Amino acid sequence: MQRGAIALGGALAAITGVVAFHAIGRQHDGFAIRYVGTTFIDQRELVFLGYYALLGSAAMIAAAAAIYRGSGAVLQRLADGVLERPSRLVPVVAVVAVGASLALRHLLLQAQPIADDELTYRFIAKTLLEGRVVNPLPLPREFLENQFAVINARGWFGKYPIGHPLLLAAGMAFGIETLIVPLLAGAGVLLTFGVGRELFGERRAALGALLLLFSPQYLATHATQMSQTSSMVCMLLGMLALLRLRGGGALGWALLGGCALGFGVLVRPLPGLLFVGVAGLSYLLDRPRPPLVGALHVRARELLLAGAAMALFAALLLHINELQAGAPTRTAYHEYHAGGLGVGGITVAGRLSSLADALLRQSFWLIGWPLAMLLVLFARPRRGAWLLWGMIAAEYTYRLIVPKTVVATTGPIYVMEAVPLFALAVADGMARWAQRLEARDWRHPRGALAALGLAGALVALACFVPVQAQAIARGGQERAQVFERLERSARADPLVVFAFDNLLVFPGRRLTWAYYAPYPSPDLHDHTLFLRAPPDDRGFVRVRRLWRERFADRRAFILLPSPRGPVLRELANP
Repeated sequence: MQRGAIALGGALAAITGVVAFHAIGRQHDGFAIRYVGTTFIDQRELVFLGYYALLGSAAMIAAAAAIYRGSGAVLQRLADGVLERPSRLVPVVAVVAVGASLALRHLLLQAQPIADDELTYRFIAKTLLEGRVVNPLPLPREFLENQFAVINARGWFGKYPIGHPLLLAAGMAFGIETLIVPLLAGAGVLLTFGVGRELFGERRAALGALLLLFSPQYLATHATQMSQTSSMVCMLLGMLALLRLRGGGALGWALLGGCALGFGVLVRPLPGLLFVGVAGLSYLLDRPRPPLVGALHVRARELLLAGAAMALFAALLLHINELQAGAPTRTAYHEYHAGGLGVGGITVAGRLSSLADALLRQSFWLIGWPLAMLLVLFARPRRGAWLLWGMIAAEYTYRLIVPKTVVATTGPIYVMEAVPLFALAVADGMARWAQRLEARDWRHPRGALAALGLAGALVALACFVPVQAQAIARGGQERAQVFERLERSARADPLVVFAFDNLLVFPGRRLTWAYYAPYPSPDLHDHTLFLRAPPDDRGFVRVRRLWRERFADRRAFILLPSPRGPVLRELANP
């Protein structure tokens, strides 16, 4: 009778917390999130996170008490059964992660980018398919200038490295471009399990991999084409290779680790270099086993193989720099930002804000629970602690070097690589708390933690996910409406669309970080070809002249973004 009363009371308290959260949300425009600022979280988002931390935590604790009292024994048997055969569980989780990422991409994002970076990656991928890293200018540059496009004396190209676009180009070549990043989600699950098995043991590694299915950040980011997904896989593969190597694995792990970390630098150079540094430091801190002479000989071969692999990728990066910027040490990024990184003039307070805000956002986005990150504090890897915490520290050090909190549509994108490591730490923290409860003679201790996890998932689905999903969907629809209107206006006709200053949506609405029109393909053969309409007084005169001279076989539209939505004006026939 008492157990039933506690369960009922907990359920009512949890429901009250959720209802109160949404009632307060109605006083704050439904907690509608707007994307503003570069190194800070907008006040409206802070209000949302604050109320979710308060009311979501209360609802989660109450729901956990209700679930535990009502079904603690059942949950313990279920948890033990699910984790009994990790080798069967994890592949299923990987497949579900692929499917969930695909579904989110098409149903929530409507296959639209969350940032202009994605448009640039696709442009670079198309350039690579042409067999080059620099395109000749097919038109006057004023029609081709775009966000993150570089146009210099050598030609026309994107400012980012070719690592991630190489994967997208492979997908384009085989007609599976949409699958590439969701497949990385599946690979990330498998690698998380592999790394976690070395750090924490098989069952806790399986739990960490399973938690990725509850991570809004992990699944939603893999619904995009952002490069952090490729960087994450490279980091995990490098960690796995190093851990296997330290455990007495074959020499091939050194080669694999060098290739993974080297390619990671080709994907995202600065965090990639930090990951290489952590891996190298962790390797050096691991003392050789006796006999010392033999161990040093083995280590020399391992370092030679890994170093040779990384050197090949470094040489490729330097060669591409030469082709694009005219000097091996000058990158396309420097070309675009006139020699810098585009983050000059940031104060110490701005850098600390970047760090703190990224951690704050990730505390909620990691698994959607309001309290999940607290469990990280209790994690204790059985080996490889320097490697685990070093990689997380490297990720957050990057936030100090390049302070940005923007592109938060699917979570704090710039710390995406750390999500699997935090998930493993949360899993270990949960397991250790179960051991503590068992030592204090709790009935069904693993059932109690399972109840907490289930309660967290339910509260996230009731409070956190709807607010974020609506924000993501609004951003996708903001861009999708342009293509819908073009399709209604022109149907199957080939088009050339001149976007005013290359803007596809009105930035002042703050519904997305993807403001700009897609790049034209290097060969200009797109069915719907987007070009820039120069924003000066005679821009439309030059647009009309270009249309008549080069694209008279296409219907032409002028696209003007406005606070009320896109305005399309068709040009008269020449």
